[in-house]
Amino acid sequence: MPPSLPWCCAPGAYARRSPARRWADDEAGRRTVRALREAGVLGSFPTTLDYPTPYELVISDAQGNRTYFWRKDDAVLATLDAADLSPVRDASMLYVDWYDGHRIERAMDEAARYHVPVFLNVEHAHDEPPI
Repeated sequence: MPPSLPWCCAPGAYARRSPARRWADDEAGRRTVRALREAGVLGSFPTTLDYPTPYELVISDAQGNRTYFWRKDDAVLATLDAADLSPVRDASMLYVDWYDGHRIERAMDEAARYHVPVFLNVEHAHDEPPI
């Protein structure tokens, strides 16, 4: 299974995806869907040509210092506007990244509605007013 897949993908798990969320129809997206199916994750995995598969490469040393390179497409983030937020209701925590901008607000509002704690990853944003 590619390291980019969630650790929680156990056989018999069910992948719930909003109709607004689709896997990219490129080589990386097809590999990801294939790995999910091979791992026994149930559900449908519709694809789209509207955006490429996002990726992140993290480089770290033994002391825990890290840097990363990533490809993020605004079209992928835009899918958050219509994403199914029902899993947030029963979550033990919601993790969001500050650099995803206003797209995280809807999920944070849902977490607040159901008293789900939010871990807001600000990294170095405290140096970038206003936050």
